[in-house]
Amino acid sequence: FRIDPARRNVVADQLKRVLYGVAALGESDFEIHSDTLDGVETLVVQSTTDPYAQICLGGRKDLIGLSTSSRILRRSLRLLEGGSSDWGLALAPDYSATFADLSGPEDSFRLYLRPSVYFDQLRRLSDVLQGMSEMPDEQQRIRDQLGTVLDTLDIVDVVAASGKARGVRLDADFRIRLTDRARDSSVYSAFGEQPPIQNLARDVGEQATSFLAWNGIDFGAVLRALVRLESVGFLPWNDGDETLSKARDSHAGLDAFLDLLENVDGRVLALTRKPRPGIPPAPILRAELRDPDAAREALARLIGWLKADGGLAVSDSVVAKGKDTAFVVSAAGIELFTVGIQGNELSLGRSLADLESSGDDEGNQSDDVPLLSRLQESGVKLHPSQQLACFVDVDSVRPWMEIVSLSLIHI
Repeated sequence: FRIDPARRNVVADQLKRVLYGVAALGESDFEIHSDTLDGVETLVVQSTTDPYAQICLGGRKDLIGLSTSSRILRRSLRLLEGGSSDWGLALAPDYSATFADLSGPEDSFRLYLRPSVYFDQLRRLSDVLQGMSEMPDEQQRIRDQLGTVLDTLDIVDVVAASGKARGVRLDADFRIRLTDRARDSSVYSAFGEQPPIQNLARDVGEQATSFLAWNGIDFGAVLRALVRLESVGFLPWNDGDETLSKARDSHAGLDAFLDLLENVDGRVLALTRKPRPGIPPAPILRAELRDPDAAREALARLIGWLKADGGLAVSDSVVAKGKDTAFVVSAAGIELFTVGIQGNELSLGRSLADLESSGDDEGNQSDDVPLLSRLQESGVKLHPSQQLACFVDVDSVRPWMEIVSLSLIHI
């Protein structure tokens, strides 16, 4: 912790007396010694029976530190002072290149993670196990798990983020760099090499208060990756013989929901529109479908389950702007949500009116949408290749929370 340099020695002496008391009154035998290494005077309270049991106190300039390791203490003080911890990360070319166009001199925080380092170690272990011709069943299971996990999840090389707090706002940029092996992963096919968002201004519209626009997610590929991990017993719900496939066979509602989810492939747009007189903020979800006819069949099965086993009332209505049917789901006379398929899109909203008005802004071709203007004024850049954009006003998220919580409670 930092302290006024003029008071550092006074406070350090007080802490030294505390450590002397610990050594004198403790149940174990302790030795006390002090030394100066790397310019840091360090007091060490050391157990005589356990070489790893120690408390270290040190100070340097406006810093005082306590640690269970004198080595870590000295490095931490140098790092907090603005120097190098001598681990060399901040001086590595890869680190410098990652943050070259991601941060500025006024950054108040940085995050740098390298998952690939851990996966590389696991891959070496997997290679050793693969080279063993004979092994017990348990080791074979671990070998199979490692191989499947690596082939599925080893896609991220570096995760980096930097930003600065500006009053009540936190501005941050982040970057995720993939490994060279990422294209071979089943998870990569769900997100990678998807087209950028098109017509974001038109889709969000002038009435939006929050939005999430995502172009490029294949939920079917995500579920296939989960099934592959589950096949080697890696996922937490894989208890004994219970599997996702068996759960789908025994639960009609889950099977119908996942069939519908697997059909989502392409643009996903979730937004909340401004409240109208007497009408609360309107949450709207629109998701592009791969096979609208198969999605209609899955939705019909899901609605049937909600009526038969979910205990919910469902009424059918024809969407005014088309010939498709929307289903209004309610409980105890309260409308929970309305869902339907319009053309090649799945639509979800609080009421039928929300679904019918969800395309009202499609004629708006202007780039001067208030919400997008607020984004750009905040310093957020919308890139031509962008696949995901999100702006959240906390108050306008509450209608989504109400839909989910009320539906779960009644089901």
